[in-house]
Parts: sequence; C-alpha cells; structure tokens
Amino acid sequence: MGTPEELSRQRYALLVTYRRDGTPVATPVWAALGGGRFYVRSERASGKVKRLAADGRARLAPCTARGRPLGAPLRMRGRVLAEDEELAAESALERRYGAVRALFERTMDGMRVDMCYLELVPLERTEGE
Repeated sequence: MGTPEELSRQRYALLVTYRRDGTPVATPVWAALGGGRFYVRSERASGKVKRLAADGRARLAPCTARGRPLGAPLRMRGRVLAEDEELAAESALERRYGAVRALFERTMDGMRVDMCYLELVPLERTEGE
C-alpha cells in the first residue's frame, strides 16, 4: 500500500470506486490532502459520486493525467460532503492547485454544473500490508 505523502506529491490521483456488483471503476482526478483527508470536487451527477454514495469503499493512487497508475493505491473510506462541510475541501484544493484549478472551476460554475465535494479518509493498514 502507498502512503498519503506519496500520493500528495503527484498532480493527479486515480480514484477507484465500486459498482453495486463490486466491479471497480477508475477515474483520474485532482485530489488534495488536508487534515489527514483527501478531497475531490466532482459533478454531483457523475458515476463516481453515485458509486461512492452507495458504497463508501474506494482506493486512491498517484497517476498520470490519463489515469496510468504511478504508485501503490491507498484504501479509503469516502463520502459526499454536505454543503456546510465544504470549506475545508475547497481550501485544500485551492492551496494545492491554485490558479489553474480556479479557472477550471469558474468555467464549471459559469455553466451551472452542480458540483459537490468528496472526502476520502485513508484506512488504517493491517498487518501484512
């Protein structure tokens, strides 16, 4: 298993969520570490948000922009944040990605895309991992 520090050194992370039948689905995302948690912003209607809401299991690994893994994944427990919990997530993402992300987010907001934040908490390692 990888470490949060290794993951936070890469620009992109490969988020793996699970369909109801257990099939993993991988998506490259921007993820920022803050307070021991990783945060991701996504369109609320996206498959990854729906899958994470239905099954909180997830994995996060460093990757390229196209989703090629660059390191070992971390097992995570994820959830969709409520609106009153979004400030920490936005702050972490803003610190991590700066002006490039701000431009992208303004575009999404201008298009009136319904966005939300995901919180991913690394699970404790068990012996043998």
